Amino acid sequence: MELPDMTTRRLVGKKSTSTTMSRRRRWYYQRKILRHLWHRWRKEYLTQKLEPNIGDTVLQCEDGQTRSNWPMGRILELYPSSDGMKRSALVKTVAGTLVRSIRKLQLIEPPATYCETCMGEGVIGLAELCWVATF
Repeated sequence: MELPDMTTRRLVGKKSTSTTMSRRRRWYYQRKILRHLWHRWRKEYLTQKLEPNIGDTVLQCEDGQTRSNWPMGRILELYPSSDGMKRSALVKTVAGTLVRSIRKLQLIEPPATYCETCMGEGVIGLAELCWVATF
């Protein structure tokens, strides 16, 4: 998928006698770029559907909210169904913990490795660097 032309001339725009018209064009162009980037992010990133694991950071898809307002959380437990597939998860958020369907969770870059000394203590590690989960 190609990004629209974003050369300096297109971003700055041409000099115009009508500043209202050029501002309107600029606003429409920015909206077009934003819609394109959201569409591309949804198609390329969210559809990768990686297997969720305990400790992964996720976005909780909410039907009535914009994507920028989706709450973030961390998976504490995974619950398998009768066929052995992971179908729901216990997610910890700022507001508390709740059980959500895996279909309503979107992974955010799972950490490459976990710090062995910190596992189970609410601390997530990436390589040698550890940090306390803030939610």
